[in-house]
Formats: sequence, structure tokens, C-alpha cells
Amino acid sequence: MLSASLSGGPPSAPFKGLGNYPILAIDAASIYVASQGQILSIGKATGISAPLAQGTWDIRSIVVDDKTVYFPDVDAPHVSKPGQMLSVAKGGGSVTVLAAMNNVGNQIATDGRYVYFVAGNTVQRVPSTGGPTETLASSGASPYALATDGVYVYFANANAIFRVRSP
Repeated sequence: MLSASLSGGPPSAPFKGLGNYPILAIDAASIYVASQGQILSIGKATGISAPLAQGTWDIRSIVVDDKTVYFPDVDAPHVSKPGQMLSVAKGGGSVTVLAAMNNVGNQIATDGRYVYFVAGNTVQRVPSTGGPTETLASSGASPYALATDGVYVYFANANAIFRVRSP
């Protein structure tokens, strides 16, 4: 993590040792980091880190809501198991499998009620507490960006941005 004065100057790195290419999400109080199969919480004001979960996951993105950190274990070609959409409480604890299916990618978003993710050429959603998945949209190519405003789910595919209403 780097920090710098608002008036300028070189950034500093108060928290090191995260491995290559850590993934970040933030809320008002903390920075959430995914790196090398682990999820950490780092207090913005204190810089103190706390492990939330550790596994052998291939994590390439994370999102947070008020209580939970969500992350995919992507279904990469070199992995012999289906991908998973996972969650852990911001205070740590057991990891919950929200969904398991083939072709889970690294694009995720949440509105607090649902976790939206890409699986192959589809945009899926699963309740934030787990349950059956629903397909919201299918496209000719795998969507490569995903966002939600709580009413619509937006995704980019090729040279266009699409939206679908989240029922």
C-alpha cells in the first residue's frame, strides 16, 4: 500500500510483503487485499492488518458491502476444478461458497443483496448469502467488465456497454 501527502511528494509503502499484484477493495475504514490465496483487512487509520481467509484460491478481484468481502476463485484453464464465488465476513471466519460452476471469471460486483459475476459468456447473480444462481444475460463473447448501481447490471463486451435490469 502506498500513501502520499495531498500536497504532493513521493508515495510511501506502509504495508509490504503482499506478493505480486495484490487486488484491492475499500470501504470507509479498511482496505481489503487479496494476494497469494489470502484475504487481509488493513485499517486505513492504523495500518494494522488482520487475516480474514487463507486458501489455495486463484483470486483476481474482490468487492465489499457493509458486512462481507466477496471474491471469485476463477475457473482458469490450468485448474481442474470448477470456479467458485466465495465470501467471508469482514471480521474473518469461515469462507462461504455462494456458487460453484464452470467458467467463473474475475468480473464481480455487488449491491449488497446479490453478487453479480461472469461465467463464460453469461452474467450471473447469486444472493449475497448463497443460493441458486440466475442468468441475467448471455452474450456472444465473454463480458470483460461488470458494474451495478443496484437497479441495473452493466457489462462491457467487445466495443459496447450493455445493461440489464436486476429483477
